[in-house]
Amino acid sequence: MPKIAVDCAENTRASYQTNLDKWIIPAVGDLKMKDITPADLQGILDGMKAQGKAHGTVQKVHVVLSSLFKTAKKAKVIQTNPMLDVDKPDPRPDEVIKNEAELALSAGELSYVLDCISKEPLKWQAFIALAADTGARRGELCGLLWKDVDWKSGMVRIEGNLQYTKAKGVYRTIPKTKKVREVDLGPDALTILRAWRTEQSEKCISQWVFTQENSPEPMFPQSPTRYFRKFGERYDIPNFHPHILRHTSASLALTSGAADIKSIADRLGHSEAVLLKKYAHSTDESRRRAGQAVRDAARDAAKKHA
Repeated sequence: MPKIAVDCAENTRASYQTNLDKWIIPAVGDLKMKDITPADLQGILDGMKAQGKAHGTVQKVHVVLSSLFKTAKKAKVIQTNPMLDVDKPDPRPDEVIKNEAELALSAGELSYVLDCISKEPLKWQAFIALAADTGARRGELCGLLWKDVDWKSGMVRIEGNLQYTKAKGVYRTIPKTKKVREVDLGPDALTILRAWRTEQSEKCISQWVFTQENSPEPMFPQSPTRYFRKFGERYDIPNFHPHILRHTSASLALTSGAADIKSIADRLGHSEAVLLKKYAHSTDESRRRAGQAVRDAARDAAKKHA
């Protein structure tokens, strides 16, 4: 845990601590590390699956256990690492794991969302418009400062990420990938953002783009998730969540074929490899277009020589 606290973000440390306290220590906390067997550890993961815990939740505990015993082996606290004989968790038979691209909205569905926001408070119009336009993460949008917006160029600088943990409260840190990036805004998003700035200034003066109601303090990082859920219920958009708009931005950019992979990855703050892994299904159409382009070129060449 001291190494995690130094090397990782605060929310990662908090996640490790939560998984230790909830799943690992109750099961094997009374045993010496040298006496813990692969069966003990496999039992933790299998027990979570038996309780119906999501695959992602079980995976996180597997990661913590792997890190824990790898560190213990390296420090010579144990002679052998029991996690080497523990199976990586598979989804339950009744659990469907969707590819990230499958969580994305279609272009028509996104258009419907953007039509619906006109009925919402201006702050949330701006938040949803920016989320759809930039593909930024929830915490990155909550961490935006007005100085990050370049009105002249129509660019927004993503250099903050608002997070919350019980131990630390609300705090601003660097983006998840530790890289600052600039993203362009479309005219519609800029117009809504200007209107929101005017309205916000009539209630309070704040450095934060998105604030609590009638307060200069930043919006609580979990607030968008709650709002999106209620928004989805109002407008019949199933499972609506801030990250869905990020999935949508990536998926539509890839399938359109209008931008190269590196530019899309840079815009979202992903590596190219991660982008393609997460959205592999989105590139099927692009691959078909690439293949057809080759066939069209060959056919055109054959016509010229006929």
